[in-house]
Amino acid sequence: MNKKFLSAILFGALMVTSTGTFVSCKDYDDDIDNLQEQINKLATKEDMTSQIATLQAALTAAQTDITAAKSSAEQALAKANNIAETANDAEKAAAKAAADAAQAALDAANAKAEAIKAAQDEVAKVKAELEASIDTKFNEAKTEFAKTITDLTEKVEKLTNLSTGMITSLDLQSVGAADFQLDLNYYQIADNKKWDGKTSYTFGKDMEGSFTVSAGEIFANPASLLVSVAPANAALPAEILSIVDSEGTSINDYINLTSSSYTDKLYKDARAASNGLYTVTAELKKDADKEAFAKLLDNGKTAGEKKYVAFAVAATKENRTVTSTYDVTIQSGTTDVKEAIEIDTRSTIKSSIKEEGTLKKWNGYEGGDPETTATPNNENCYPVVDGEEFAIKVASKADVVATETATSKVLASYVIVDIDNKALSTTDKAAIKSLTITGDVNKVSKENVFDIAIGGTYSKGVVVPLKVVTIDYTGVETSRVVWVKAGGSSEVAQTVSYIITPNAKVADPAAYDYEQIQKFTIPAGYASYELSIVDKEDGIDFNGDLLSFYEDAKGEKESSDPAKVAYAKFAATVNLQTLKDSKVYEGTVKFFDKEGTFLSQSTIKVQKVLPTVLPEGFSIKTNQLDAQGVYNCYLIPGAWAATTATTTNGTMEMSHVFNFGKAAAADYEITFAEAQKDDEDDEKDVDNTVTGAEKLTVANSYIDNKTQHTTTVVYNYGAISSEKKDDKFVDCTVDAASFPTVFNCIYNYVTPTYSWRWATLADLNLKATDKLPYKTTLTYGTNSYTGESTDLTADAFAKYIKGVSSRDGQYSAFLSAPYEKSLKIKEAHLVSNGNKEVDEYFNVEITANGNDIKGFTATSVSNETNPTAAVASTLKVTVYDMYGHEYVIELPMTVNPR
Repeated sequence: MNKKFLSAILFGALMVTSTGTFVSCKDYDDDIDNLQEQINKLATKEDMTSQIATLQAALTAAQTDITAAKSSAEQALAKANNIAETANDAEKAAAKAAADAAQAALDAANAKAEAIKAAQDEVAKVKAELEASIDTKFNEAKTEFAKTITDLTEKVEKLTNLSTGMITSLDLQSVGAADFQLDLNYYQIADNKKWDGKTSYTFGKDMEGSFTVSAGEIFANPASLLVSVAPANAALPAEILSIVDSEGTSINDYINLTSSSYTDKLYKDARAASNGLYTVTAELKKDADKEAFAKLLDNGKTAGEKKYVAFAVAATKENRTVTSTYDVTIQSGTTDVKEAIEIDTRSTIKSSIKEEGTLKKWNGYEGGDPETTATPNNENCYPVVDGEEFAIKVASKADVVATETATSKVLASYVIVDIDNKALSTTDKAAIKSLTITGDVNKVSKENVFDIAIGGTYSKGVVVPLKVVTIDYTGVETSRVVWVKAGGSSEVAQTVSYIITPNAKVADPAAYDYEQIQKFTIPAGYASYELSIVDKEDGIDFNGDLLSFYEDAKGEKESSDPAKVAYAKFAATVNLQTLKDSKVYEGTVKFFDKEGTFLSQSTIKVQKVLPTVLPEGFSIKTNQLDAQGVYNCYLIPGAWAATTATTTNGTMEMSHVFNFGKAAAADYEITFAEAQKDDEDDEKDVDNTVTGAEKLTVANSYIDNKTQHTTTVVYNYGAISSEKKDDKFVDCTVDAASFPTVFNCIYNYVTPTYSWRWATLADLNLKATDKLPYKTTLTYGTNSYTGESTDLTADAFAKYIKGVSSRDGQYSAFLSAPYEKSLKIKEAHLVSNGNKEVDEYFNVEITANGNDIKGFTATSVSNETNPTAAVASTLKVTVYDMYGHEYVIELPMTVNPR
């Protein structure tokens, strides 16, 4: 409801104690005429349903407003009653008057709400009856329905104080360049133009749609604006429209206006509108005073001083005018053009079995006349489907090239069977006359589009010359011939799918050679085929001789005999990166006989599916992983010998760990997580990735016998995916294995797999009855070496300390001669077990080169002191390996009292 109207109701309710409605009388005959006019407007069930929807919307809005009015009146009444309870006599009297007024407003609002509810019920009832009525019943009751809706409309307009068809706003809408410019230019046939000596000519004489052109005749070009109206359901008929300047001067005397609903999409950057959209089209009247109109548009200024007048679109209804902004500019003048050109190359023909082609390509004689020996069956005929429509679209260069303004567009055209074509024999003509040719033949069209079908009992293989006749805006008539031939059915005979999935790494994804054979049949009479699988968006175009036909599934017996062919091989060089992952590209293969007659078609589908399985034969070598599934990688050091200049890394051949099977080892990628330092940030751990054909190289800082590095193995099929990351095509990989890896040294004391002990008789290759050549006991205060000797150079202890590898026996060795010289002794100490005192009773002597333990020298002692009992001790030998990692070897010893 109009809020001002609602305010007026409330004000009246406060000022008077009763309200009423006065409706002025009208002449009865006028009412009848008006009612009949409304009925005529509501001609269809759709029109009436739309009007009912409008009434429902108006009532819903009115109900919302009256609900708000009731709430305000109730609040005013409550406030007045509250004042009356506590005020003095004078105030009580004023409060009572206010309460009476508020009560009157509330009563009026309640009454109006009831009226609106009653009207809603009536509208709902009529809507239900309309929806339930079938077309026959509707037609019988149309007049009664229309009268009911007219009565309801009048009632709703009185209740809402608003005309349901009233336009409240009119806006110009932007959808592209030069949106608000109307180019009302026109073509004009030359005043001296003659046709066979006459000043007029009937184009397409005796045909449907024929028309006469005359010398000096004007042909106007229509131009359009897009406008929106509010409310969205308001009608915008042409009869209420005008184009006016800022002084209110209309140019309708010079133009014809039409209006139609706009139903196409609006796209980004268009000036959006939620209101109803209409296309308003203007066209210069043929009899308009062109000079006067031109002066009206440019304000009469000279060519160098033109100031184009701004115009607006206006809609006038019930003495009320709504106007758009003054953004419309208009130009009008004669377009001087030469005759139309390139009609043979710009006009096209298209059927369900053939891509669009030009008339010239299919005119049989490439634009020339047939030779005396020419026959229809050896001509270049456009294939169509028997009994199915194909389309001819006639155009000149000016029709399809926006910048072509020097030559004419096609004014009109028609298509006829060229039965008098000199290439036709008497037999040919008889065959053509037996055909059923339907659709837009022998009809003149200014839209220049013709849908035609050729059928009949014996239509297949009969060639038909169709003459396309045109006339342009200069009055020049021309003709072209296109030869067509009906063939078999357009129904799909079979559907065959070819799946492209590489089974090994692709070196060049942009030029991947692919072939696959599938079951297939070809039609009887086959002589040639045309394959077309096109996706312009992805740049896919499979055509040419990509299919070959075979009798067997192995593709060993090629054949062109339709009775023997059972398989077809698709072979092509494809761009795997252009083919979208898993997208199905669908096209057709069409078969023709030796005379080019269409026989049948099949659907061909090509799809690239990324591989999901590994090439045959990949596995982790047996028992390379431990019982917990961990790979303990005992790396081979860059140099075995332990020196002060330690080796920096260890390596491992991946072929020692994996069986790569039939695929090249280099196509596998093995990643060890956080197993090397970042090149730019030496503090950051990053993944260490190698291919199966390379050695894994690990810096010695990661060879710690304990840290697990998540290891993944993938097979890399190459950049065959259409997916991109950082503007590069992503490699397609398939997971092969995943497990944790620990980088170990042979001296693994963490797991542990390496230990030390005093040598046994067997270690020293002695007999069981022999005596060990060394002692693990020392006598307090006495230098002691091996056996009973006291000479520091007589012997050494390291050759009696045995290192044992439980993982690989080849690494077991004496401390005096470690495997490949991979250990050096840094220092050694004798520690008392009880108090952990280091070198409490003896110092341990090692050789200068760190290769051996010479013996034990007693610390300074007094002749008066002596341990009261044997002292359990531990020999602790600190060693470093080839990586510079230090270890402590612990062996039991005893210090005895002297």
